[in-house]
Amino acid sequence: MAANNEFARSILDGLKRTPKYTEPRWLYDAVGAKLFEAICELDTYYVTRVEMSILNAHAADIADALGEGVSIVEPGSGAALKVRPILDALGPRAKAYVPIDIAAGQLAATAAELGKRYPHLTVSPVATNFFAPFTMPPVDNGVVFFPGSTIGNMPRESGVEFLNRMLDRSGATRLLIGFDLVKDKAVLELAYDDPAGVTRAFKMNVLHRINRELGADIDLRTFEFESLYNETSQAIEMYLTSKIGQSVHIAGETIAFAANERISTEDSRKYTLESFSDFAAACGLKPVQSWLDDDQYFALMLLSR
Repeated sequence: MAANNEFARSILDGLKRTPKYTEPRWLYDAVGAKLFEAICELDTYYVTRVEMSILNAHAADIADALGEGVSIVEPGSGAALKVRPILDALGPRAKAYVPIDIAAGQLAATAAELGKRYPHLTVSPVATNFFAPFTMPPVDNGVVFFPGSTIGNMPRESGVEFLNRMLDRSGATRLLIGFDLVKDKAVLELAYDDPAGVTRAFKMNVLHRINRELGADIDLRTFEFESLYNETSQAIEMYLTSKIGQSVHIAGETIAFAANERISTEDSRKYTLESFSDFAAACGLKPVQSWLDDDQYFALMLLSR
């Protein structure tokens, strides 16, 4: 059943390794996407709210830094909510917008809406999984816009590879990126393990997917969600932990778990302005300008090759 299924191959490969892991992208099926939307509305989860406050407060300054005749490429654009303050501030200085998203229906609707809202703007949607190989027409005076701190979910090597690939494919020479800043441990741990249990449901949903889509027999009652801040690596680490020793069957194969054995579902790395600049240097990028909120919880940084 699952031999040619990308989801099955990824899950089985990750669960056969030591330590076990699942790729974060599998969290976002229809149910997972709704749960993540709910997380973004929580008072304890500051990331989306704070980033939007930066975009709204500094849109004019960001637009001035981007300059005339700019083309914006946004991987993972969704409903293109975060780019709108920038497009509003740019006005006719914005030449083109290339939203990239796997949800083709939403992408087409968003592109049509933006075309009406910004009649001076050439909107060229690209429906694809931006982590997979894809092609797109290069843009003039391009900037890749990558908000949302997604870069923090990628291992360093993968993040460098991804950013280089996006810049190379688009022909863009600049990057406007969002990333979460190092802050008080209590704030971080509350943001990623909310009292309402929404984050827990979001992470546990991947086990529901495995049962439903791969014919597995995982007893979800035998797993618990764990989230902790690793001060050494400056990352939130999130796990699904088997409370007992057990074997589960997935897509015709048997996976053994020891008691208290963890599945790593996602890390969320935090940065300082200096450590992110060091990371970006591996992509041949140098900081141009940064924008922070008043509490210094989050940052947007413009970088140039």
